[in-house]
Amino acid sequence: MSDPLTINLNLSGFTLTLVPAVSPLRTAFVLTFEGYKIRGVAPMAYTLPVDKFVAVAVEYLDAQGNVVDLPQGNVHWETSDQTMLTVEVDTGDDQQCDLLPVAVGNAQVTCTGSNPSGSQVIATLDVTCVAGDAVSGTIQPQGEPQPIPPAKRK
Repeated sequence: MSDPLTINLNLSGFTLTLVPAVSPLRTAFVLTFEGYKIRGVAPMAYTLPVDKFVAVAVEYLDAQGNVVDLPQGNVHWETSDQTMLTVEVDTGDDQQCDLLPVAVGNAQVTCTGSNPSGSQVIATLDVTCVAGDAVSGTIQPQGEPQPIPPAKRK
């Protein structure tokens, strides 16, 4: 019997299972298709100010949830839009990289890991690049000059 909080959604051969995860409170996503399962744990999105960068790491798991350390050279990072976000891979550990925002907007980071058997596993992260901290200001007139009303005259 499944957990009462488990939700299954079946669409044209795909089964998406939403299950509650253990503490701390997180949501685990499991996509099942033709015997293959893809798991994800929220949060799977990140908001990054354009005046900052962030280091990220990918962690691959086997079917029982054990961490799999893929050999160096078997991981490839990409971004969906280099005009929004670039990736700089750690030369000493290709399971880590820096995300560097370029402009305000959205991009997806994809990390493809190749198993020794030749199969591949893809991890994704949606990144929203937002404005950074204010560092300057401008003052702009709002409309045309107006006559001074008597109440504002001194």
